[in-house]
Parts: sequence; structure tokens; C-alpha cells
Amino acid sequence: MVRDEDEVLNEYWDPKHDPFTDLVVLVLEQMPLDELQAMSGMGKSALIEIRQRRSVPHHGNRDRLERVAADWVRAQDPSRATVDDHLSVLAAVVNAAAVPSLRVRTSPDSEPQVSRQCAAGSRR
Repeated sequence: MVRDEDEVLNEYWDPKHDPFTDLVVLVLEQMPLDELQAMSGMGKSALIEIRQRRSVPHHGNRDRLERVAADWVRAQDPSRATVDDHLSVLAAVVNAAAVPSLRVRTSPDSEPQVSRQCAAGSRR
């Protein structure tokens, strides 16, 4: 007898709906690389790979980069300094388009999706 649904259901990671990619990487792209390196303590080549979505950091670095991105947003917009949850800060700034070149796309049958608006138009 199954007592808990979690005992029999598998959860699969969907990279298309990953908060790290949807929120954190978008903010990391906006940060100056030297400042990102100083705040994170990570190497430039690793940060470049992450920002260009060619590499996925392990959990410890994901957490660190999430914190760094949220701290940077708070420094850019002091009104967000009172929000403790890092992902909430990042979601709010992306939804409000407070970080340059960020916007949210919505489709009628799904949740909002974050996309990056490039200077020359949308990147595909």
C-alpha cells in the first residue's frame, strides 16, 4: 500500500523551467564580470561559461551565485533590501524590468517565462 505519493512518483528536472536559469543567470549577465568575480570568488572562465549557459554550476556555487545576484540587485535598488528571499528579489526585479534589458513573456496557457531582450532585438 502506498502511503505517500512521493514514494512512487519520480521528479524530473526540467532545464526550461529552472529558477537558476530563468532568474539568476539573467541577472548575472547584467553584472560587470570583474564585480561578479570579486563577489563570488569564482574564476572568470567559469563565470563566463555559466553566463553563456554552457555550464551548470554545482549546488554550492548555484547557491553562492543566487546570493550574489540578489545582493547585487539590492545594491542597485535599495527598496528591495528588505526582501530576504533571494529568488523573490530576483523574480521581482525581472518582473518589474528593473534590471536593464530584462522582461517577462507570458503565454496564455502557461506561467510567465523570463526572456532576455537584446539591444538588437530578441535572441533566439
